[in-house]
Amino acid sequence: MSKIPHLDGLRAIAVFLAFIYHIGVIFHYPLLPGGYLGVDIFIVISGYLMMKIASEKYDNFINFINRRFERIFFPLIFLIFIFIFINFFFLNYHSFIEFNKIIKFVISFSSNLFFFFSELNYNSFEISLNPLLYTWSLSLEFQYYLFFGFLFYCLNTRNFFFFFLIFFLIFFFFFLIFKKKLILK
Repeated sequence: MSKIPHLDGLRAIAVFLAFIYHIGVIFHYPLLPGGYLGVDIFIVISGYLMMKIASEKYDNFINFINRRFERIFFPLIFLIFIFIFINFFFLNYHSFIEFNKIIKFVISFSSNLFFFFSELNYNSFEISLNPLLYTWSLSLEFQYYLFFGFLFYCLNTRNFFFFFLIFFLIFFFFFLIFKKKLILK
């Protein structure tokens, strides 16, 4: 795939918008109210690039997922070890245990679901200091890779029944989760 310079500029704008938003959260002054625009732009760009790469190079589902996994997982594990080491010295026992509970969701690329269903306020100062909070976007990205990688696999093998079966199971799973969340409120 040839490099698209315009997307690098859009990525820079997206990162800048997200950075400005989070600076405002830290200092309790909304520099960019509703500042999810940067994240939205970044996710759309990532999705576009991923779909372009997958449609051009990867007709093998397993190879596609392995390459994405290797690119994301090992740097993430390294980062988690650094945070565990630092937090061991700077957090009290209770906070350290709570921090470590989140790790299993981060490693399984489901931290977006964990933070969605937890009672944590994304905009609060305390949660904004948790370095694993921002892994929700990695989880979302990997779930996107799995879903569309699986979709490409089913389309290439013309296995529509398998795709609809898995799609139905995923839909049913999320229905149960959201139903449980609505009942708990």
